[in-house]
Amino acid sequence: MTSYFNFLAMKLYTLYTLFLLFLLGCSQPNKPEAPLDTLGHQQSPINIPSDYQCKYAKKHLVDFHYRPSHEKIINTGHTIKIEYEPGSDVIYDSTQFNLKQFHFHTPAEHHIQGIIYPMEMHLVHQSAEGNYLVIGLMFKEGRENPTLAKILRDTPRYQGRINSDHLVNAANLLPKSRHFYTYQGSFTTPPYTEGVRWLILQEIIEASATQIHLFKQLEGENIRANQQLFDRIVERF
Repeated sequence: MTSYFNFLAMKLYTLYTLFLLFLLGCSQPNKPEAPLDTLGHQQSPINIPSDYQCKYAKKHLVDFHYRPSHEKIINTGHTIKIEYEPGSDVIYDSTQFNLKQFHFHTPAEHHIQGIIYPMEMHLVHQSAEGNYLVIGLMFKEGRENPTLAKILRDTPRYQGRINSDHLVNAANLLPKSRHFYTYQGSFTTPPYTEGVRWLILQEIIEASATQIHLFKQLEGENIRANQQLFDRIVERF
């Protein structure tokens, strides 16, 4: 009888020990995520600091030469992209950058002095030498944007592509003011290639709440987290 109780006690002790080990394992904090590959110190997007923290520059010149293009709208499943026909460009500091495409992010990827706007558009340009210039434009809720209305009217509601006879003019999406923030950064999508010149328009454009909501429905939340500025200088002009 004694041996039976000893056997039972050993079983209960073993079960109790296993139970304690289980609790200990469950109470362990989650392992921290492995640090991201550094990729470099010129990553995008960033938080644009306050004006007094930005270096004022007079030397930069930006000249837009946008023409209408037939709509080539692609719903990739994570962004709405409009491919642009050749013939439109931006001259930045005497270098010509041809407009290749523009697309949208909901919410905005760049923060302006800590403010997160509900949508951001990126106009992607490339020079003959292969260098990239991207112009960022923030949207806030307000009046309906007629150019966005045309784009949304023809945008595929599911993944796919539409080539339309309708014309779109990226110039109609630009504000009247031509004041910018600029810094050296990267693409905000893999492989996050650096060497991209960013121009962020200071004036915020309006789009209706319905338009912004529809972009978000089509794209989801397609943003990259803000990256460290490190020793980069943000200029304003």
